[in-house]
Amino acid sequence: MNTTMADGASERLDAQIADALFGQPGMGKLDVANRLRELRGAGLPLLADAGIPVLLSPTGEPNTARNRLTETAQAMDLRPATIPDTPEVRGILGRPNSWCSPWANVLRMRGDAIPCRAEEEQAAVIRFMLNHYLANGTAWAETAGAELEAIRKADSEAVGNG
Repeated sequence: MNTTMADGASERLDAQIADALFGQPGMGKLDVANRLRELRGAGLPLLADAGIPVLLSPTGEPNTARNRLTETAQAMDLRPATIPDTPEVRGILGRPNSWCSPWANVLRMRGDAIPCRAEEEQAAVIRFMLNHYLANGTAWAETAGAELEAIRKADSEAVGNG
């Protein structure tokens, strides 16, 4: 693979960078680097003053992009998801949004603030069902149904229909 730049492209790029940074297109890479060091002084990299966050390593030195990526990867939890892949979970996650509206209406009765959009209703209902699944396993449908029934009953009694 040819990694060299076309004739003069490198010099043109250097000139454009120097012109953009300092209005002096005749500066070479070394001149630009020295001028940036001079402007920075002994502090953080120059772009830190422009609102671009610069992460510091544990020793207080600015991190390179490679260090930041490595630290991010090490901090991530790469274990399998805690929600198991079971028929029940697939059934919960596969609920179409149109199916969720009646359940969302009951959840609103208990005070849940669910916007009247199909996607929001679906998210609220799936979260409700998953919470029951995570708490009760395969008995989630019975416990969720019992909670919904209790909400309906409490709402009915509150409006005098019970």
